[in-house]
Amino acid sequence: MKKMKLSAQLYTLREFMKTPEDFYRTMQKVAEIGYKYVQVSGAGADVNADVIKKASDDTGLKVIITHSPLDRILNDTDRLIEEHDKFGCNIIGLGHGGDYTKSYEGFKKMAYDLAPVVEKIRKAGKIFSYHNHYQEFEKKDGKHFIDAFIENSDKSAVKITADVYWLHFAGLNECDWLRDHADIISCTHFKDLGVYEGKQTIIEIMEGNLDYPKILETCQKAGIEYNFAELDTTTIEPFDAMKLSYNNLMSTGYFEK
Repeated sequence: MKKMKLSAQLYTLREFMKTPEDFYRTMQKVAEIGYKYVQVSGAGADVNADVIKKASDDTGLKVIITHSPLDRILNDTDRLIEEHDKFGCNIIGLGHGGDYTKSYEGFKKMAYDLAPVVEKIRKAGKIFSYHNHYQEFEKKDGKHFIDAFIENSDKSAVKITADVYWLHFAGLNECDWLRDHADIISCTHFKDLGVYEGKQTIIEIMEGNLDYPKILETCQKAGIEYNFAELDTTTIEPFDAMKLSYNNLMSTGYFEK
């Protein structure tokens, strides 16, 4: 069975990417850990497409997906596509739907409002990917809010960045959801759930209590190529946390070296 690609969600390292110089150094450190693919998210305002391209070219780290502001996706689509072309990225991601996420009807409206934007993105040879948290799995009449978005979107151009931690946090069986929605998943985000200093929290990957052997097997069988280590918070220094997570995941044999 085809091995997956282990990738770094740079949002984990957002405090180290506030300037172009810091972003470049962070990319170097991520490459040194062993990652070959990244998601650009959480960088400072001056980290523009030229900065990202140079850092990508010099480190060999390929940008697979971004998180872009909702306002830019809706109202600055053409320039956003041009920027992604510049640094060779084919997935334009949205990290949170803002006010749209407050209701079932809100998710349906988000699908309709994004439709013309998604069509532009599709014509440019790219896809749009929405990242779930837990709010998406509130129910109305037995259906999850996110179903309103999925069912009213062009499934050839709209995908989901499936965050397995938040799937679990929302009370779902994360493996069942990944398997059942494999056709619309662009990539995953990995983090672990555990207890640290007496509190339930995000833990470095495979240091907590999520069933990662089963999660990894499910992702591989579902054909999910890119899987991103994303730690919203860490229990150790963030670069060390990304290295520990990398080493733990690579030791499973599921990922390309």
